[in-house]
Amino acid sequence: MEKDIYGKLNQIRIKNGFLTIEETFELSENGNTVFDPFSVLISKNVLIGTGNIFYPSVVFSCAAEKSLSIGSGNIFMTGCTFSAVQGRIIIGDNNYLGDGSITIRAENHASEICIGSNCRITGGAQIYGKTELGDGTQVLGNIRVMHCILSSGGSYKTENPDLRGSVLKGCGTAKGIKLERGQVISGSGIFKMEDVKMQSYFHPDRKQRDGN
Repeated sequence: MEKDIYGKLNQIRIKNGFLTIEETFELSENGNTVFDPFSVLISKNVLIGTGNIFYPSVVFSCAAEKSLSIGSGNIFMTGCTFSAVQGRIIIGDNNYLGDGSITIRAENHASEICIGSNCRITGGAQIYGKTELGDGTQVLGNIRVMHCILSSGGSYKTENPDLRGSVLKGCGTAKGIKLERGQVISGSGIFKMEDVKMQSYFHPDRKQRDGN
């Protein structure tokens, strides 16, 4: 009876282009951690590095080879959804993705979403279109991000906040925004370039300690 259930579950997965339960579990043999292979869905064409951690109920779907690639050392929290059924998604290394279900979707052939390394995307963020999130950048909150460029910098652990990757935080919609290193928009509603500030505005004590 148990084998019949596994077999039927795997048939559904195979029909829809996902790894079987056993194949998902076997990712752990390559240095990755999959806490619940029954709830994690990963398309067979996804390229995966090593040292990644997959919490329950994460989904990675893609239609073509190399259209969704994952680097190494990333953490994918419960409820993350990544879909590159038509476009392309590239994820670097050592990112923290989740805490509040996030959605990253390349929904047409012109869509390409590039996430660098040491980034944080949390709080229900949704990423679409042709978007580039450079190293150390952050999207914090229920923000719909479309066709944006966040420039690279240090991670959120970097002492001087103005040397960190750029940040969007709050809730609302950010479309066509381009931020340089150290810049941040903290918004609600429509994110606008006139609301850009340097991150030291929100962390004045740290900038003073750096002697700037």
